[in-house]
Amino acid sequence: MEKKDYYASLVQLVMQSETITWNRFNNFLVSSSILIVAWAAVYFGKDFTSKTIVLIALSLMGFLAGILSALLGHRGRQYLNLYFSQAHYCEEKDDEPLYIKPFFIANDQIRRRPESKIRKLVYYISSSHFLIVTGSLAYSAIFYILYYQSWQLL
Repeated sequence: MEKKDYYASLVQLVMQSETITWNRFNNFLVSSSILIVAWAAVYFGKDFTSKTIVLIALSLMGFLAGILSALLGHRGRQYLNLYFSQAHYCEEKDDEPLYIKPFFIANDQIRRRPESKIRKLVYYISSSHFLIVTGSLAYSAIFYILYYQSWQLL
């Protein structure tokens, strides 16, 4: 495989990894919202014999979905970082100045930013990795509260 073909493959992997991760997170947000609405509809609806069991089942499904989404999001970001660093390495070793090297430029900007603790924290909190993992875990916390509230009906 030629170097240009390898680089083109890495670019495609970066784009595909990014797309898959965000699509997965969007699907999680939609399904979690549906579970929350379903839980609320059952909770505020008419009483029936297995109401508590249905509420517990809905909240447990949401809780587990949040944990799994966080794990999948973390793994997706790890793959993206791997592909990104390999593409950056290809650009770094290439002597052709005739084309734009987006991975090299991005990595160079990351290396040159001020290294204060506050800037590192802001950079991490504003990263997509943090958003995907923390967002998923926040939904798990919401479903844990709903799980606890489901037991109050007994």
